[in-house]
Amino acid sequence: MDLNIEKTDGVAVVTLLGSHLDASNHELFMQEITPVIEENPNLLLDIGELQALDSSGLGAFAYCMRTSRDAGGRLTICRPSPRVMVTFELVHIDRIIGVYDNRDDALDSYKK
Repeated sequence: MDLNIEKTDGVAVVTLLGSHLDASNHELFMQEITPVIEENPNLLLDIGELQALDSSGLGAFAYCMRTSRDAGGRLTICRPSPRVMVTFELVHIDRIIGVYDNRDDALDSYKK
């Protein structure tokens, strides 16, 4: 999975450039995201292109949350598709990770 990485106001903004995060690519995603979190534990994942997510993908997001928290930061997610948002709601991940409709709102959450 390709990632576009930017840094904004102390937050690593990572845009996932792929339509799915699942058993076929979650390990590569975790390998690529780990050094980003180590360098900057405040992490915003922009998942606007993501259309499909399975349990491995959810596990990858849990890994990001745990790794960010352990490093003194936190994880937020923005721009989930309606299909991905339904998955988040089914497993209640939206109750433990900040999920925002847009990038600006997600970034503003780090200022509070």
